[in-house]
Amino acid sequence: MTIIIEKTKKKDYKIEHIPLKYKKKITSFLKRNHIKIIEKEDNDDYRDVDDFIRSDEKLKEINASLTPEKTLKLYRKRDGLTRKELGAKLNGVLEQNIYNMETGRRPIGKGMAIKLAKVFDCSYKAFL
Repeated sequence: MTIIIEKTKKKDYKIEHIPLKYKKKITSFLKRNHIKIIEKEDNDDYRDVDDFIRSDEKLKEINASLTPEKTLKLYRKRDGLTRKELGAKLNGVLEQNIYNMETGRRPIGKGMAIKLAKVFDCSYKAFL
């Protein structure tokens, strides 16, 4: 599922790989804040979704609810990985430890954030 958001006349932003259960929340938030949603599939000039979600003023509400735990789970589900598969990609991290990080029972340290960033090809700061 792809959502294109028109931020300014200069540049549109592209959000991809949104799990269906979050689609309704995100689109209703965008509509409440009068952000135009454009449905299109071409790959014109777009900014990376991480830059968009982390920097746009109108999305502070989403940022506030996007904890490191939720971010980890969102990226894992986006890539279609089980906790066991993610643990294997992280050189043998136990499935239970992944679960504990996703539920906030185990903090995500800087070292783990860097490993997660490499797996998901994003900034490690998303997990801190």
